Amino acid sequence: MADYVGSSQTPLQWVNHDAKNMKAAPNRGQVFKHIQSSYRKWKRLEDNKSLAASVKPPGSMQGVVGASDRPPIRGNETHRTALPSRSSSKKNKTTNCSYLPSSCGAVIRRSPSPVTILQRGSSDPFDVLAVEITPQVNSMLSFYRDTILRALCQVDSTTGLGGDIADRTWQSQVESLKDPGHSYALVASASAIASRTAATPHYLNYAAACRLKSIHYLKIKMSEPDSFLNLASMEHVNSACEAEIYAGNMAGARAHMQWLSRLCMRYLEREPLDRMMLVHLANDFYHDVQISMITMQRTSFDVHNWMPKAIAEAVELASRCLPKFMHDVPDTFNAVIDDNLRRSLLDRRKAGKLWLEENNEPVLQPELVYFHALMTGGVHFGRLLDRYLTYKAMAVSPEHPLTQIYLHQHLLLGVLYWMYLCGREVYLGDHLLFDGTGLLLRQLRDSLESADLELKPEERTTEYSETRLYALYTGAFSEQRQRSRRPETTPQSYCWFTDQFARYVSTMGLRTWSEVEAIVETFLYYRILEPRGETWFEKAMSVSLGDQNLK
Repeated sequence: MADYVGSSQTPLQWVNHDAKNMKAAPNRGQVFKHIQSSYRKWKRLEDNKSLAASVKPPGSMQGVVGASDRPPIRGNETHRTALPSRSSSKKNKTTNCSYLPSSCGAVIRRSPSPVTILQRGSSDPFDVLAVEITPQVNSMLSFYRDTILRALCQVDSTTGLGGDIADRTWQSQVESLKDPGHSYALVASASAIASRTAATPHYLNYAAACRLKSIHYLKIKMSEPDSFLNLASMEHVNSACEAEIYAGNMAGARAHMQWLSRLCMRYLEREPLDRMMLVHLANDFYHDVQISMITMQRTSFDVHNWMPKAIAEAVELASRCLPKFMHDVPDTFNAVIDDNLRRSLLDRRKAGKLWLEENNEPVLQPELVYFHALMTGGVHFGRLLDRYLTYKAMAVSPEHPLTQIYLHQHLLLGVLYWMYLCGREVYLGDHLLFDGTGLLLRQLRDSLESADLELKPEERTTEYSETRLYALYTGAFSEQRQRSRRPETTPQSYCWFTDQFARYVSTMGLRTWSEVEAIVETFLYYRILEPRGETWFEKAMSVSLGDQNLK
């Protein structure tokens, strides 16, 4: 198998995109050169070993284990030892192996030439990998490498941080293809995502079959608990969890993640947090936050004690590598924001400078900066989500003032939405890879409607009014952003937030966008993102008056 070349540089040689038309492949010459220089010599030695092992000494009662007991070898070449002359008939040219023992003849008959291997689309002529790399698997792996990984690692963002991360992740994934369970989980993830973009059940069925095979191998590993607590096994669990997320099985994904969090805790009790484990932990925590946002449940990892302590040293080292432009953010906030929330929002404002704005200053240690943004953001996510769920549970108790409960619900849901936009909202074309804001926005609407019913006019303080305006703008922003991406799939009823926002602005006596923005930017808000501005504001206001519809 050809050596790995980063996805941001040139295509992988071993991924054959067009098995039926090798002339069109730009790497055809490299593939054949690789076979000529490495494969034939190796195959000749293997056939000679098979031939020698199949010979029975005179008078022997038991034969030596022959080639028939060896696994099938794809990509066999014609044997190089003494063969019949070429004057043999065409009929016997490929089938007459009487001069060899039956076991060796069977190997030759079932082994095609290297050219046949390539024409059939085999990308693993040496049988190095645990699963057969068929043309279909080829296409799935190519899709995962060239599309999914680039989106997950934000390769096309303004920072360009994700390029090295994507290359390193792909190297790890290629290495994991030697493990059958991990291989099936990886193919299942790619197939499940392909089923969304291609809108065909074929990929979805294939993904389901691969997920079942991956879980089967996971159960086999679990039967030996002493040997299970290692990095390779935990990566298998993480890949299986990822496959469940993409398939929409959030119950299965959460079960995998809860198990994985316990494995990580046990592993780090015995082993130090080295570079490989750091990358693995970041991937695990990324998926944990996505699951929590999709389901609006607490994270599986402990974000209050264990996780901050586990990554403290690495975060401290990474913080020294942050570019200077990240610190150039305002530190003024609304009066309703306490000190703990202030620190979280200030950190997310800095992250917005990194992910969303273009800067000429180079990032010297992109991997460390990427890790810092990913892990600190995940901790803030987990803590704020836990805080929101606490206030949500308090709403059913008459012992707590409803004004403060609903104020913090509106505030935290709005902040969580804007935090999610920064580095965790992943699109493949017009398709969301994770629906991390759908349930959040529904709960935000429920919170706003419940507050309208239960709060008296005298209970709606200035702080509450400004927080409600921020929450309504957050929902309106999401609606119009979704309409701009996929207008044909967004019904008019989807503009509930926009309508309520326009009406509430009129109620507060605000006339211009600058007046609204002066309030909104005291919370978490990224000015670079659209929709915003006077033009959009005037259209939004016209909705409540019935002059025209938003387009």
